[in-house]
Amino acid sequence: MFHRFKNVTLFFVLLIVVGCAGAPKLTVVSPAGDRIPNPFYTAGTTDGSQMRFTWYYVRYNGIEDLDKSVQLIPVHLDRNRSHFINRKKTHGFRMTLRVFNPNHEEYTIFVNKKIEY
Repeated sequence: MFHRFKNVTLFFVLLIVVGCAGAPKLTVVSPAGDRIPNPFYTAGTTDGSQMRFTWYYVRYNGIEDLDKSVQLIPVHLDRNRSHFINRKKTHGFRMTLRVFNPNHEEYTIFVNKKIEY
């Protein structure tokens, strides 16, 4: 009888430990209160100003719904990997850049993109 109770107790202890050992799901929020997806990237200036940048890449895949409408599903891309984008399934690609500029300094944004087919 005691042996059975010992096995049940051990099972519940293991169940609690495994259930609590999972990694928590974090939600990253910008200073403006917007959600920032993972993976995202940050950078700052080297001149001592407080200007910071946050950016991420999103590919929008389309899934056809029962009423034949296309629902867009965002897929956040890792910039450290090469990605092959299927033109038939991809309905958009976006890079979102957010600038945190508390001192209202003047800055310029430019884009250099390379597309291979």
